[in-house]
Amino acid sequence: AARGAVATATSVDDGRRAGRCTFCSATAAVGAASWKRTALMLSAVPLPPQLVCRSGKPFAVRQLALLLASGWLRGVCSEFIEDTAAAAAHPTFHMLFGAKRMPDGEARLMSSDTPKAPWLDALALDFAGPAAALAASVGALAEAVRIFVHEVPRCVGEEVLEVFGGTPSDSGESVSGFGWSRALQFHAQHAAAVHRAILSSGRLTSDPGSATMFYIPAFPGLLVERWIDTNEPDALNCIASLWHNLPEEVFLRNAGYDHFMVAGTAHPYSICGSMECDVTAYHPFAGNVAILAGGVRELGSVDVAFDPSAMYRHLRMISVPFPVILDCERLEALAGPSAPGPRPIAVTFFGSANSRVRGHFAALAADPRWMRSGDPRVILDVLPDVEAGENARRAALDGHHGSSTRGAGIDVYEESEFCLVLPGHLYELGRRAWDAMARGCLPVVVSSEPLHVTVPFAWQLPWQDFAIFTTADSPEEAADVIEVLVRATETQEGRHGIARRRAALLQHAPSLFLPPLSRCPLGARSAIDGIIGELAARQAALAALSMVRPPGWPRARGGELRV
Repeated sequence: AARGAVATATSVDDGRRAGRCTFCSATAAVGAASWKRTALMLSAVPLPPQLVCRSGKPFAVRQLALLLASGWLRGVCSEFIEDTAAAAAHPTFHMLFGAKRMPDGEARLMSSDTPKAPWLDALALDFAGPAAALAASVGALAEAVRIFVHEVPRCVGEEVLEVFGGTPSDSGESVSGFGWSRALQFHAQHAAAVHRAILSSGRLTSDPGSATMFYIPAFPGLLVERWIDTNEPDALNCIASLWHNLPEEVFLRNAGYDHFMVAGTAHPYSICGSMECDVTAYHPFAGNVAILAGGVRELGSVDVAFDPSAMYRHLRMISVPFPVILDCERLEALAGPSAPGPRPIAVTFFGSANSRVRGHFAALAADPRWMRSGDPRVILDVLPDVEAGENARRAALDGHHGSSTRGAGIDVYEESEFCLVLPGHLYELGRRAWDAMARGCLPVVVSSEPLHVTVPFAWQLPWQDFAIFTTADSPEEAADVIEVLVRATETQEGRHGIARRRAALLQHAPSLFLPPLSRCPLGARSAIDGIIGELAARQAALAALSMVRPPGWPRARGGELRV
């Protein structure tokens, strides 16, 4: 069975890709309980060392075995992220109502499986009171942040950023699409942008004794990719040396809780589930280190509220913006009071159908009965998440023409009142949201209930003043969203609302973008101030965890105890 499955693996674009794959039909015959056994079989039967994928890149059989062992293929071949979240969440929870004395005199507990829906409808999880209080004092808290930067092995530091952040064609691979190499490039460039922002934040100290937070400038997730590609032990050994070379008197003192790292576009980036791919498996305290990332796989579901204390664990994750340069003068010209009149396009979206919510909009765009079908004020290009999807990504990110797009994506953003932000593989904003906001296009964030899109600096910035948040769980609801937006451009009340939101976007835009900012007012806040604010909040939370526990416990018998 394993050999038969492998024989059809030539249709896989890239075995590690976090999307749907054409390998599904071949693996459907492999029972769920046989994944690890199948992986072992692959290592035992005589098979070619590599297979050639559709992209032309060799795909090692070892990689296939690794993915089978992790159960990844079973998940991504049948599920979008909404399906994965729904499968992980139970619609009910078991609740105890009390006790009752029965006719026979025995006291029995009264409990029942209770639907979660009414409880979910009441959730906001905005912590409005504490958030307002913290936002009012964040300046003083941020002033207290002092960051010590550890020295790390070059193989896991800036060297690996340079390797993966360079042009993919340097390694002989094409950059014409948005394949795995291009995704890795964006991932590394994102990490590099946040890394540089931290180093230039003005909050660094060379004295670990005066530091309040500790930065580990290492990127072990990229070494995981190198290991998967090359099977080179040095990649894993470098990750191990990273953790064990950290000064023990600093790292062990607070079990790593006062340390942080930068991850890039997503964390964890690799969808490999094997032990060696888990960068926290190399040290007992590695999993306590805070992570700065554009998107985090475990965020986005309010079902976490039913898991006792789980939200406290989310304090470890800090969402950060994507690396798009903001030109303040250009934004002022496009969105300021002297900007040209109403924009000719009401609603725009470019992207591929790699989530359920995008699928609803794709079905809507393909329906000739839709009243906005063919309307030049609505650009809705949701293409299949295969080759055609590459054109949508290029249109949105690089400004190239797609096969069915009506112009360069970035130019269309400048002409659009609203830009749909539809989550893809992760429930985060993605780079297109920053491309759009840099051109004055108001973001409309559409989720699938009960999921929500994670935004950076949620308690520091008034996102709801300049962005719109809603849900769509069917093509009909997607049509309703677009209809509301189009009609807003046609009424005086709607145009006033657009102007009000655009003014708020103009006011807060510098705080949304990573440095360097271009042609912005001297002293303008940037996203690094928001990142420092997030670190300050975590710093304050850590203070509340303080214990009285002297390291090593001085012993009276050894003469260590002093009065």
